[in-house]
Amino acid sequence: MFKPFFREDKVLNQGTFLNYEVQFNLFHYIIEGKEVIALKTCDNNAIAIQNPGHAMWLWVNENLEKSKIDEIIGSLCNQLKESKLCLI
Repeated sequence: MFKPFFREDKVLNQGTFLNYEVQFNLFHYIIEGKEVIALKTCDNNAIAIQNPGHAMWLWVNENLEKSKIDEIIGSLCNQLKESKLCLI
């Protein structure tokens, strides 16, 4: 469900995320780092971002149904577990 994105991707500057941009402005700082793990859903309703060695931040569109939010979080957990990323 999640796929990588890069600094050049406009996901942090468009869509629903803009309504939460001030609250999650740290995402803009993190994406500028040299080593970044940046993931988004295909519909841009969730963004996960991390600099290795630090906690991962997750934004999920809170307007989604709870079951969809649970599905997104479960998908991210499974994907991270399979990739064997070191999480804090």
